[in-house]
Amino acid sequence: SSDWNTPGNWSTNTVPLSTGNVTIPAATNSPKLPANTVVNSFDMSAGSTLDFNGFTLTANGNIDINGATINNSNGATDVTITINGTSSQYIRFSTINDHIIFNHIGTGAFYEAYQGGNTFNGNATFNLNSTAAVHICYTAASSFLGNLTVNRTLAGSTEIFEQGFTALSGNFSYTNAVGGASLINASNASTGQIGGTVNINTAGPGNPTFIMRRIKNSTTGGSISVQNSGTVEITNDTLLLTFLTVTGFTGAGTDDFDQNVITGTVNISDDANNTGTVYFRRSVVNGNVGIAVNGNAAFYEGYQGADTFNGNTVFNFTGTGGHHICYSGGVSSFFGNVTVNRTTAGSTEIFEQGFTALSGNFSYTNTAGGPSLINAGNASTGQIGGTVNINTTGPGNPTFTMRRIKNSTTGGSISV
Repeated sequence: SSDWNTPGNWSTNTVPLSTGNVTIPAATNSPKLPANTVVNSFDMSAGSTLDFNGFTLTANGNIDINGATINNSNGATDVTITINGTSSQYIRFSTINDHIIFNHIGTGAFYEAYQGGNTFNGNATFNLNSTAAVHICYTAASSFLGNLTVNRTLAGSTEIFEQGFTALSGNFSYTNAVGGASLINASNASTGQIGGTVNINTAGPGNPTFIMRRIKNSTTGGSISVQNSGTVEITNDTLLLTFLTVTGFTGAGTDDFDQNVITGTVNISDDANNTGTVYFRRSVVNGNVGIAVNGNAAFYEGYQGADTFNGNTVFNFTGTGGHHICYSGGVSSFFGNVTVNRTTAGSTEIFEQGFTALSGNFSYTNTAGGPSLINAGNASTGQIGGTVNINTTGPGNPTFTMRRIKNSTTGGSISV
């Protein structure tokens, strides 16, 4: 029968103990949990089915749900599986017909979609209270027909959408305030579109890597906050957000914001100890943008391709690195005001390849010194729609060059 507590339903002719190793095979009478259940290892074979019946399952050893179907006849509850083993844990080729919560507390790495994807017909929540690495869509793409929520409460590597995903109809949320690398489609796989909002909040010690590639969604209202990361890469994303904020990133590597379409306010600000190279390029932002470079990193806007800024854009340069706007092949468009402030001496090169459009006011303030080069390449360029205000001074008698700048609104001033 389907009665878990009938000894004759088991190959050992005994009901499994909490130390037992349980395998659910494909059977005419699939079992139903009678209560909250603890086992050692837990395996579900291809074609097998388990009804959670409103109860929870805890596996203290390994777990492998492979080609199975999980049901829950108690619709008032969610399926809950607690994973507490030291070896590798798997869920793959399976279908879950309810909301499911995975509580990962063991030291073994967890692999969702190893060799084959899963179908989640409901919300899926991964609570990661372990230092072990966790992989979602590991070697195959799963379908999430509901919300996907990932919460990490102990530092460890979190790799989400490693092979993309087939569908994600609801909201995507990732929270990690404890550290460890956060890699979201780091393989840059072609992937589906998130139907709901995107909410990401990462922070924590150790300046961990943050990578997000090819994530796109279709509902405004979410936000992304990445704090105190190491190398950061946000590329090929198409996002509807309230805001995207990346602050305090540091390291000697390359920090890249490339080929994104972001609707929402964008704020980028590195740490004062950042020594890498920061790129903002080939992107479209439908909202105001603030970019602050606080360390000794070099900054390149428009490297290899132009940006389009559909809002006001502010550049604050407080580090000593060389900073470039409209750098190489990047004749960007600014549909709003452009403000450039430098407070620590260094080379400031603005409109190196000219610009396509600048509809608002242009303001440049530098009281710290360093060369000020405004279209020093003498490129043919657009016309500033608003006023021009320039104020430069500082020690060392730095070079000042300004070429082919024209504007159409009286009222600004230039003091060199």
